[in-house]
Formats: sequence, C-alpha cells, structure tokens
Amino acid sequence: MTRAEVRRAEREKKRGEAVYHISTAELEKIKMDVTQDAVNKAIDIALALPILAIRDEFKFGEVRLQRVLDRVADLKDSMKRGYVSLDDLLDTLEEETGIRLGGNHD
Repeated sequence: MTRAEVRRAEREKKRGEAVYHISTAELEKIKMDVTQDAVNKAIDIALALPILAIRDEFKFGEVRLQRVLDRVADLKDSMKRGYVSLDDLLDTLEEETGIRLGGNHD
C-alpha cells in the first residue's frame, strides 16, 4: 500500500467504516455468485408452488410428482439447447389450454 492508501485506510478505520480492496475480477465473481443464488431461489419457488398445488389438489404422490419434475427438466433442456423459446411455450400453453401466462409475448 502506498502512504496515501494507508492514511485513507486509517481515516476510514477511525470513522468505523471497513475498507476492502478487491479486484474487478473478484467483484465480478461476487456479482455472478449473488445472481446465481437469486436465480436458483427463483427456480425453487417457481417449482415448489405448482408442485405443492398439484399434490394438494390432485393428490399426486412422489412418483407422479417426480414425473412432472422430469418433464419440466426436459422442457428446460429444450430451451437451453435452443429448440424452443419461452414465447413458444407460452404460446402453446395459451393455444392448447386458453391459459395466458407472462406479460407481453406475441
């Protein structure tokens, strides 16, 4: 650390504020980790709600619920590979069931 950095750190310490020095790469990794955690939590919520509703309303057990989750995983894989888009899935759902999800898909 240079003298100026040392003085700045000492001033910050006196104010009770912690000073951290991290690289841009470290900051980007932290941002990516936080983003991934948020995505994982959103996926858990998005899956848990309908799975519990299906179990409660239709009395699905572990085997049928696992089949639903497996099918969801297949659809997710198809999206990841570019075979279908979210708009494709939303359009199909609306056309085949009359149920409209999402905001402004065409």
